Amino acid sequence: MHPVLYARSKEERKMIFSEKLMSQRIGYANLNIAADSWLYEHEVDPGNPFPFTDPDATHEMVRAHHHDLGIDWSYGGWMENRDVIRRGTYLEKNELWLHTGIDLNVEAGTQVLSVADSDVVYVGDDTPLVGGWGKHVIAVFLLNWKKHALLYAHLGETPYLCNWYAPAGTLIGSVGTKKQNGFWRPHLHLQLFADIDDVTDWEKFSRDMDGYVKPADRALWVRKCPDPTPLIFR
Repeated sequence: MHPVLYARSKEERKMIFSEKLMSQRIGYANLNIAADSWLYEHEVDPGNPFPFTDPDATHEMVRAHHHDLGIDWSYGGWMENRDVIRRGTYLEKNELWLHTGIDLNVEAGTQVLSVADSDVVYVGDDTPLVGGWGKHVIAVFLLNWKKHALLYAHLGETPYLCNWYAPAGTLIGSVGTKKQNGFWRPHLHLQLFADIDDVTDWEKFSRDMDGYVKPADRALWVRKCPDPTPLIFR
């Protein structure tokens, strides 16, 4: 029998977060537009040092944006061009501005739950790499009768080792701080991968993947990394 580490009620079992958090005011946010507006409103010189290379400054900007929108937390970012908010990071050298996952903009320590009955195939941790995934979990499950992999990234803690079964609603981990998550602001990054039937080395897969690609390659990555947003609201 597979262990159930964090059982939830039937109503909660497919939620990404607790019922309490999912009942709060949730909204979509384009953080690239928010960052551009913040720079304009605060008359910030967008030169060096660029303010959003600081995870604390970015976190405060996101909090202020939530206040302006009248929401408690936000989601968004799939196929979003982030040439403003990610300026000055490792992504700028090759102009890897297109974000291929979604961000759930919640506070550090927020518990993250499995969104589907899944096999955990990899648990990694690239701390203290700046710009990395921090602790992250890759889980495989069936979606529309096909195998997909879901990356839960920028975690602080997770109870899992690889080769575990994670029923929907069980604890995957918690959202990490900047010291745990790759030196980013606190948030959960979810990235969905299709066409994974030939993957045998998940450690290599973890090393090779990134959450950003060139905007010119959008059509390719729309197919390779479908939008995971429906998974958090079903």
